[in-house]
Amino acid sequence: MSAIVDAFTLKPYDLESVYGSWLAPPRFNGDPKKDMLVDEWLKQIKTGCLEKKVPKEFWHKVGIHYMGGKAKTRCGASNILRHIS
Repeated sequence: MSAIVDAFTLKPYDLESVYGSWLAPPRFNGDPKKDMLVDEWLKQIKTGCLEKKVPKEFWHKVGIHYMGGKAKTRCGASNILRHIS
């Protein structure tokens, strides 16, 4: 049973080094007048994660990191980030 649980458990990954190396990350603050379109922001998050070799299982955490507080509550971070693929 433990082997099954281990198969679905995320292995540790150092996201802090990713955040530190991303010089101009795409930000989404929840302001429709200033923010880029959500689809464009998601594409930039995906592209950055691929370039930095972030495992796909952690892309949503990277996206949430670069969302402002207003965007997280207004858009529902988990709903939007389901579309990164």
